[in-house]
Amino acid sequence: MVLQMARGGARGNGPAPGIERLGIQPYNWNTECLRGDGEAPGWATAFPQALGLAASFSPELIYRVANATATEVRAKHTHFMAMGKYSDHTGLSCFSPVLNIMRHPLWGRNQETYGEDPFLSAELGASFVQGLQGPHPRYVKASAGCKHFSVHGGPENLPVSRYSFDAKVGELDWRTTFLPQFEACVRAGSYSFMCSYNRINGVPACAHEQLLMGILREEWGFQGYVVSDEGAVELILLGHHYTHSFLETAVAAVNAGLNLELSYGLRKNIFTLIPEAVAQGNITMETVKARVRPLFYTRLRLGEFDPPEMNPYRALGMDTVQSPAHQALALEAAIKTLVLLKNAEDTLPLRAQDLAGGRIAVVGPFADSPHVLFGDYAPVPDPRYIVTPRRGLEALPANVSFAAGCREPRCLHYVPAEVKAAVRGANVVIVCLGTGIDVESETKDRRDLALPGHQLQLLQDAVAEAAGRPVILLLFNAGPLDVSWAQTHPSVHAILACFFPAQAAGTAVTKVLLGQDGANPAGRLPATWPAGMHQVPAMENYTMVGRTYRYYGPEPPLYPFGYGLSYTSFHYRDLVLDPPTLPVCANLSISVVLENRGPRDGEEVVQLYLRWGRPSVPAPRWQLVGFRRVPLGAGQADKLLFEEFGVEHFQYRFLFQGSGNLWLQPAEARTPARDVVCPESNQPCAPASPHPAQSDQTYVQKAQARHRQAKERREERAKYLAAKRVLWLEKEEKAKVLREKQLEDRRKRLEEQRLKAEQRRAVLEERQRQKLEKNKERYEAAIQRSAKKTWAEIRQQRWSWAGALHHGSPAHKDGASRCSVSAVNLPKHVDSIINKRLSKSSATLWNSPSRNRSLQLSPWESSIVDRLMTPTLSFLARSRSAVTLAGNGKEQGVPVCPRSTSASPLSPCNNHRVQHRCWERRKGTAGSPDVTPRRRAEPLPKRKEKKDKERENAKERSALSRERGLKKRQSLPGGQPKLLPTAESSPKNRPSSPATPKARPASPSPALGSPHRPPLPRSTHASPKTPRATEEPPGAAAPSGAPSPPPAPATPREAEEQARRAAEERARRAAEAHRQDEERRRQDEERQQQEEREAQERAQAEQEEMQRLQKQREEAEARAREEAERQRLEREKHFQREEQERLERKKRLEEIMKRTRKSDTADTKKTEDKKMVNGKEARQEGDTGSGCEKRLGLLAKEEELPEKEMPSTESPDVRQGTAPEGLPPSPLAKTTAAPVALVNGVQPSKHENGIHAKAAGPGVVELAHHGSTGDPLIPFGDTEPFLKKAVVSPPQVTEVLSPFLKNRIDLQSEGGCKKELFLDFGIEEATKVTGYCGRTQGISQFSNKV
Repeated sequence: MVLQMARGGARGNGPAPGIERLGIQPYNWNTECLRGDGEAPGWATAFPQALGLAASFSPELIYRVANATATEVRAKHTHFMAMGKYSDHTGLSCFSPVLNIMRHPLWGRNQETYGEDPFLSAELGASFVQGLQGPHPRYVKASAGCKHFSVHGGPENLPVSRYSFDAKVGELDWRTTFLPQFEACVRAGSYSFMCSYNRINGVPACAHEQLLMGILREEWGFQGYVVSDEGAVELILLGHHYTHSFLETAVAAVNAGLNLELSYGLRKNIFTLIPEAVAQGNITMETVKARVRPLFYTRLRLGEFDPPEMNPYRALGMDTVQSPAHQALALEAAIKTLVLLKNAEDTLPLRAQDLAGGRIAVVGPFADSPHVLFGDYAPVPDPRYIVTPRRGLEALPANVSFAAGCREPRCLHYVPAEVKAAVRGANVVIVCLGTGIDVESETKDRRDLALPGHQLQLLQDAVAEAAGRPVILLLFNAGPLDVSWAQTHPSVHAILACFFPAQAAGTAVTKVLLGQDGANPAGRLPATWPAGMHQVPAMENYTMVGRTYRYYGPEPPLYPFGYGLSYTSFHYRDLVLDPPTLPVCANLSISVVLENRGPRDGEEVVQLYLRWGRPSVPAPRWQLVGFRRVPLGAGQADKLLFEEFGVEHFQYRFLFQGSGNLWLQPAEARTPARDVVCPESNQPCAPASPHPAQSDQTYVQKAQARHRQAKERREERAKYLAAKRVLWLEKEEKAKVLREKQLEDRRKRLEEQRLKAEQRRAVLEERQRQKLEKNKERYEAAIQRSAKKTWAEIRQQRWSWAGALHHGSPAHKDGASRCSVSAVNLPKHVDSIINKRLSKSSATLWNSPSRNRSLQLSPWESSIVDRLMTPTLSFLARSRSAVTLAGNGKEQGVPVCPRSTSASPLSPCNNHRVQHRCWERRKGTAGSPDVTPRRRAEPLPKRKEKKDKERENAKERSALSRERGLKKRQSLPGGQPKLLPTAESSPKNRPSSPATPKARPASPSPALGSPHRPPLPRSTHASPKTPRATEEPPGAAAPSGAPSPPPAPATPREAEEQARRAAEERARRAAEAHRQDEERRRQDEERQQQEEREAQERAQAEQEEMQRLQKQREEAEARAREEAERQRLEREKHFQREEQERLERKKRLEEIMKRTRKSDTADTKKTEDKKMVNGKEARQEGDTGSGCEKRLGLLAKEEELPEKEMPSTESPDVRQGTAPEGLPPSPLAKTTAAPVALVNGVQPSKHENGIHAKAAGPGVVELAHHGSTGDPLIPFGDTEPFLKKAVVSPPQVTEVLSPFLKNRIDLQSEGGCKKELFLDFGIEEATKVTGYCGRTQGISQFSNKV
């Protein structure tokens, strides 16, 4: 959808791409149809320029011209689509008509408008739209597009550029002058509008939401599409600086109502940024769909998506282009556009009998220069149909002398001698002056009203040299010219305004000058011609005061609006108004009788004007409300009725209330008119000219007073708006200050919140630090207390409350172990549970049958609980207690999950499943009990200390074994044996030391926040590296219920070293994990950045490749166009040379044939008596004659043979007959063939474009301009194609005459024929003459004559 909106065409920006999946072909929107198929490839009929058509005051003529233009546009479009050509000016969507008013006489584009009156422009523009689009109810022949919308009427380049100009216009002038004609275009059914380059009161027209959405769509109900002028969207940023980026420009234009961008050659133009705007939410998808929908609806109405047989316009062929009907219409339009400005002493029309044998002088740069007669945006017709004034006058029975004087319209270099020489002695002098597109056109404004360069001097020299003989001035221009010298000088007898009449200029001028075929000038000026620059206001001032006839000043102009003369005279009478007083919204009808009192037939343009007396608001002083072009014969009269008026075009939101007068304006009235009719008395009354007489000073004074009042009101309004703006700016400043204050307060609050958060964080950190310090102190104290007791005492104290508090429990009787494990195995998060379940006053007996039973602890046992609940004790006993738990669980069949908190003296082992899922995962690693990360090898002194400790632990174990044996023999009171360690214990029976094994580093305590899991259970036979405890002999087994001896306690230094190492290990692991996370994050960021860089490089490379390919395509297309143009010029030159050579050859051959036409009765009789036998001539018996006669007789016989029976020779277009027996084959027999009909002097089956159909050699090249189609590019009215796709090489020697010329001496010697005959006929370098005299017929006739 975006490319459909972005590819409007122009300079390689189009066409809009096709949609292959929907079967939609590409389409180019850029087509000009102002008065013909302008700027399109190929020929087209050129009608007069738009301003000249407006001078006809004929909506019916405009309709016919527009319809003929659409016919040719449609025919050529069908031809282009068949060739697959979608370049500029090949589509059906026309950027026409131009409905801007001619508000300033120096504007360069005045020629494209329909004049200075909004009502006239509205009527003619509506007729053009209806004629261009055709009357079919379903299909449109070609779609119209009204431009330039709106308030666009200069400047182009003087004094400022149109690309950055800001038109300041009031609401009244906008509504009553610049908008009415565009509303009429909507009512006529136009499919598109074109927004203009300029700004309107500060807002660019293509981004003006009030204009494009409010007025155009909401008020007028327009349903079509809006296209920008070429490059206007880009200029919103680059020219007007209205936006800050192209993206913002796209958003402003699309949201304002623009559908299609016509870019200035940018491939990546503004509308290609629409997807980005949609992604950001600046444009909605509904808006994009609404902008695309009218584009496809227009193509639907053009019949693009229907089968060709359904659309009647698809049947229009190339034969309609420049058809005779269109050429006749171009001549008729040119005649009706001519305006007679002066006709002193009834000089015109000229009488043909007075010119017979005389001399006419035609001088001036426009007399014989075809390209200056067309104007801007002109079609290109076939040069054969262009008639200049000189060529048109040469058709008269008089001698025509010509002198340009200036080689170009600007007339910078003037040669007076040649002008005087041409004028001297002439009966009539016709001076052709004007402007042309070199002086006024798009992007070119004029600086003054004067004739360009030395043109005025040329006119004065011609008048002086004419010496009183008639001098007729022809003006070829659009904007008004200061010809006051010619108007007042008596030697300039007539002035005829021709505008730009295009291809039929010379014929139209000749017919009007002589009054041929009833040609009577009836054109009327569509704009006021000022009397001088003092009547011309500044172009950049867009107020209507002093502009156009509606607001003109008190001083009369040179020629008023609607002025024009005729060869006859008309009279108005019996003007009737019904009703005489017009109520609000009532209907009014006017009738008048028009009478032709002159000696000639003619046409009169009846103009009805309204003049307000005292309107309630400022209103135009004069305004055209009706007109009609009426043809009348000499002495005839006709009653005209006006029932519809153009007053509603000027009211809109303003209601004009007051009295007024209706005037019927004769076209020739420049001063108080004699034939102006008042409705009150039907007699001549007040001045009917749009410019009142000098005596009407009262009205002038009142008008000036009203203007002063209006000016004062405007000034007051401006002051009020300025004060309001100042107040608004103050409020805006206050709001800005308040906003900044609010933002500052918010920043302060956020800063305060941040500081408070930092303070809270600091407090928490301090608390944590204090807690750590406290824990450290408790740890050091526990270390000191632990150093005072041996491991045997510690184990005895643990078992005193955690293992054997109750001897009568069932579990104790069964001999099952109750997992007597210290609470130091608990992780950190269960400290709260311990605090709840273990207190100084009581503890739950987990080895009792009932969990809810409590046991009061003694003070000594309570102190032990306190010591066990500290993290320090947990850390001290962790490594050894985990090993003890694993061994107990495996040997007694009680499974324990090494990860679970059940590995504590508070969790019953019998509540677990027989085999935990974690245990299954750990089976594979049971042989490696060391699951924690290993530390670096300890130094040798530390290893020595560990060995010493192990030896001490062995001694303690042996002592404990001896004590057990002693306890069996002794009984202690209370059933609890008293364990007393002795120094004489055997080291073999002592339990293992709780110190960290030699082959395994100490495991960090989970209670201190270690992120690693607890160690796996360790069996006594799992790893050979783990030392097993010495098994006790059977006799030394402990009695039932007796606790196992506790391990030897670690020294304080070892515990401190272990704690330090654990802290270092945790810090190292945390740093390593953080470093790894940072490394992974950095690698991910680098990888992502690398991928982004590679994607950008690929996108840039693809874009550069596309640009390079596009540049290559454009260069190839340019080279192809240049080559096609060069070939076309070569073809034209070649055809001209061939035409000349053909005429010369034809003349020479005719002379030869005349000399050879001699009658021979005997030979003729013999020829007639010949008979045909089996398709061949039978030779009569007794035939006698000379050898030459026999030989020529045989040639005559062979000539009549059918071509199909003659065998082919080596030459593709030479046929050879069979020679009679006894005679050698004749050279002439090779060229004989059956006679065929000639078409245009050429055998169509044998020759195309002057060469044989089969003789295409290296000189024949295919036309690159015409593609691969077999149809001619520009066909004419003939049945045969005019151009074939071939270029003929330089003339070749004809194969027909070559053998004859080579063997002419043999014929002479054998037959004795006349030598001079062959010498005359034997052209040494014969060219293609067979197409004109007949390849076979000419030779056969010649041989017969011989």
